[in-house]
Amino acid sequence: MKKFIAVIVGMMLVLGLAGVALAVHAEIPAETQAVVAKGATQVYISGNLRIRGWFKSDISGRNPADNVTNTAYYDQRVRLKVDAKLGGVTGRIHLHGWTVDGQWGRFNAVPDSDLAVLEAWIDYKGEGLGFPAGIKVGHMPLVLGPAKLFFDHRKFGDDAIVLYADPNEQTHIALLTIKAAEVLKGEDDDDTDIYVGLLNYKLDAHTVGAYYAYVASSGTDTKFSDLGLHAQGEVAGVNYTAQVDLQFGDLDATQEASGWAVWLQGAYKLEPATVRALFAYGSGDDNTDNDVEEFVTVLSGVKYYTVVYDYMINSASGYGDLLDSTADEGRNGIANTMVIGLGVDLKPLEKLGLALDAYYLRAAETTGGIDEDIGIEFDVKATYKLAKNLKYYVWAGYLSTGDFYEDQGIDGDPLVLMHALELAF
Repeated sequence: MKKFIAVIVGMMLVLGLAGVALAVHAEIPAETQAVVAKGATQVYISGNLRIRGWFKSDISGRNPADNVTNTAYYDQRVRLKVDAKLGGVTGRIHLHGWTVDGQWGRFNAVPDSDLAVLEAWIDYKGEGLGFPAGIKVGHMPLVLGPAKLFFDHRKFGDDAIVLYADPNEQTHIALLTIKAAEVLKGEDDDDTDIYVGLLNYKLDAHTVGAYYAYVASSGTDTKFSDLGLHAQGEVAGVNYTAQVDLQFGDLDATQEASGWAVWLQGAYKLEPATVRALFAYGSGDDNTDNDVEEFVTVLSGVKYYTVVYDYMINSASGYGDLLDSTADEGRNGIANTMVIGLGVDLKPLEKLGLALDAYYLRAAETTGGIDEDIGIEFDVKATYKLAKNLKYYVWAGYLSTGDFYEDQGIDGDPLVLMHALELAF
């Protein structure tokens, strides 16, 4: 009860400050109305409540707690967001609370801390240069590229400074400095900064772009780079996303990066269904020299393509997340993996949506005689709209494992079931 009261008090404190808070480089829903205002300041309050139930079977997961035959539990998440806007100045305060089986907190939170700050930033935008440009400073979710191959910290965000400009309606330019981690690879006196330059250009029905990310560590010899090229658009009725990332530079004093990854995804509407296809590949390492040929990542603990292999269990990645994130926080994404996916979206009822997917998974490289066949996964997602902004959805994922896991003494075919009730306001 004391912790619950602490959560409520913390949220009331944010609401109390809302009248004078300024910040936001964010989208505010058109239907949202200002509820608190001081002078010309517009303040918007929104939030999200989510309750999920899980069942997992034959999981050998990233978290040792998941290495059990069967487990079932509930978790709950609450988020409260305050957006404020005054002319060219906007801002956001976004709080996050988390509970598993009644224990409040969040993954990787400071001990005894009940609330986490997902976002807290200020954005100033003007046209003093003759076109829109601005600066955004604070803690914010960040993503590079539409496929999110290399960098994605949208779950809990990073401290960053963003300089951006839109010289014309087609062009967006940004420079970023990101404090990605305070500790890298276990060094007590180390932190990691990522410096990014990016350019996006709209061309009729297409958007093309590029970014360059330079990763530097203060306590190691890390001078690592990732170059990403991407495009999105529509060709002959096919909506597509394409991205390729190339990596080079020093991961530390002895290892050099030479990984790469590609993502090709398309969707075509065939009434009453939408057919989807995916091909993605992340390079692997043969462990024969000091070159790290595996594609390395800096990702959040979210689902990128499959429910079981990508989201829940130990993947084929041998190197791991560049920042050594913990099991609850980091994922390896497409590292050392090839995936071919086919899916279909259906809408059998006005309020019911179905997504059916099948994936063939294979390791890019293996050593020690381990087979490359990861297996075949089948995923289902059903979403039912109960009321405005209230939805109930179910995830189901089943991985029929190949010899990749059997050769490592990991038996069983993992099964994941999840159902959730989510309210956005």
